Amino acid sequence: MTDSPSCILVVDDEADFRDIVRLHLEDRGCRVFSAQDGVEALAIFEEKWKEIDLVITDMRMPRMGGEELVRRIHAICDYLPIIGITGHLDVQATLSMLDHGAYYYLHKPLDPWAIVDRLIENAVRIYRVERELRCARKRELAIGTFVQGYMMSHPVSREGVRHKFQPEIAVYSVERPSGNFAEWFERTRQEIVFYVMDVAGHDDLVVSFMALFASLVLHRHHHLGRPALDRLISTIDDAFWTLRQAGAVAPDRFTTMFLGCVHLESGELFYVNAGNPEALLVSRDPRAIENVHCRRLAPNCPPVGLLLGGNPVIDHVRLEPGDLLFVYTGGASELLQGDDLHAKGVDRLEAVVKPLFNKPAQSIVDGIAAHLARQAGPAGLQDDTTLMAIKIKAAE
Repeated sequence: MTDSPSCILVVDDEADFRDIVRLHLEDRGCRVFSAQDGVEALAIFEEKWKEIDLVITDMRMPRMGGEELVRRIHAICDYLPIIGITGHLDVQATLSMLDHGAYYYLHKPLDPWAIVDRLIENAVRIYRVERELRCARKRELAIGTFVQGYMMSHPVSREGVRHKFQPEIAVYSVERPSGNFAEWFERTRQEIVFYVMDVAGHDDLVVSFMALFASLVLHRHHHLGRPALDRLISTIDDAFWTLRQAGAVAPDRFTTMFLGCVHLESGELFYVNAGNPEALLVSRDPRAIENVHCRRLAPNCPPVGLLLGGNPVIDHVRLEPGDLLFVYTGGASELLQGDDLHAKGVDRLEAVVKPLFNKPAQSIVDGIAAHLARQAGPAGLQDDTTLMAIKIKAAE
């Protein structure tokens, strides 16, 4: 039936029928537990559920019927296959059985054993594949959470140091393994470097390690010599190209990145937007204090990994106290801007960000994340959804 013996729980209040099914399955090499009603079956399942691959249960039994048993079992293991058995040709009862989570149903007397065996074999195989995938996913989640938590850093304390500008930075990121990183750190006593990075790919541990690798390259070169932003981008691009040439990175993997540096005395922001969605800079309109002015910081070079020896462009803008810089990745872009980026995208993005303009940075990313969650609906946010808000405050 399957590569290793299946373990099946058979539940029926008719002893003769229960024994027939049990003996047939044992002849096929299965391990079998049997119970005469739902109460006894649930007690067995609670003790042995990690061993059991499938439950075959009658739907009408004393003390606890099949529908309640299905519900109680799925509260413990929601994807375990359960085959319901009924002696009544009742369409509504059959539909109810499936609605309560049964994998399939059979009528008494059973179909030819060859058909029943194939049904059981398929159910067990699907369950074991799902179980392996879920175990692997748990490991990936644990590793991905560790990787992202390990790399996230904050500016070191500048207690006693006073500058004209004091950036307030907050980040929101979906808590799943992804190729997203958002980070900031003190480059010198006068400047803060920050970046938002998104490696192409979804829910894949490989992209998490690619993002980690890119972050490590950035940190290493920062600590060795604090090179200019364009050199940092080129170094990561060269490293990705070397990995691709060695066959370690697929040709369709690349990294979008918004890398910026804020000078705390002059208020200048120097940045490279390597294929990242347009960042939004929101400022007070000096001509009308009650209004705000929005500016887009568009991509100024290809994504990292696709530069192929090209030279990234460094642009700069001057920031003023009260300004907000909002940077986000592709997963957020699709929900913030919609399909028609030129006709509707600007209005939609600004309509979300403007009402939050006067709030602290953390409230801004939390508010935008809540909006995105409503837009995403039951499907939830994609793993490449990361937001960064930077509020420029005057020194107190």
